[in-house]
Amino acid sequence: MDPSYLINTNVFPDDLADISVLNIPVEIKIPRVFSIKMKEDTIRGNHAHKECWQIILPMTHQVEIVANFGHVQNKYQLLPLTSILVVPPMNWVKLSCPRNSIVTVLTSEIFSESDYIRNFEEYLEVFLINHSSERKGAIN
Repeated sequence: MDPSYLINTNVFPDDLADISVLNIPVEIKIPRVFSIKMKEDTIRGNHAHKECWQIILPMTHQVEIVANFGHVQNKYQLLPLTSILVVPPMNWVKLSCPRNSIVTVLTSEIFSESDYIRNFEEYLEVFLINHSSERKGAIN
């Protein structure tokens, strides 16, 4: 398990368009892509995934993301088409999105409700259990 991390895209401007190129630094399959258009200022996410990786791309507006890796919290400001957030499993993510913003998410898994942790206290319990077993394995 790893914390979330920010990546800036490469932007290649020309007279007709700016081309944003994203090189994904992890090898994951992407069987699901979805986009959300916000009808008003809203909070999205507010959950973690047990197995699913996510790549979050703001398409139209700046989006603020708070990501927890256990008790460690990081805040990210993602700019449209120039920055993305890679979210490995077991990161609790909350997006603050302005009205009319569009966010696209690439995921490593198809939708499965059983992959979601929707209660933060439960997330911390699962996180601590997983990390305590990882530490034991590293010592032996």
